[in-house]
Amino acid sequence: QLAGYPWGDRKWQKKKKQKNVYEKPISIYELHVGSWKKKADGSFFTYRELSETVIPYVKEHGFTHIELMPLTEHPFDRSWGYQTT
Repeated sequence: QLAGYPWGDRKWQKKKKQKNVYEKPISIYELHVGSWKKKADGSFFTYRELSETVIPYVKEHGFTHIELMPLTEHPFDRSWGYQTT
């Protein structure tokens, strides 16, 4: 239930209302979380761990949005999620 959740985005919401988002260009970074980056031992990052790396990377390269490629379970990691089970 969200009624008791302590929202912390008031400042961002106020700033968002001051801009017309339809007048600004967007640049979308398409990301496959399973192949973008792995740990030194070859294991996968958690979503939280990945966000600590990918968000600064995307901002540094001028992207405004991130599109996550399929996240569903699939039989072959190199299929990038298009062969879902």
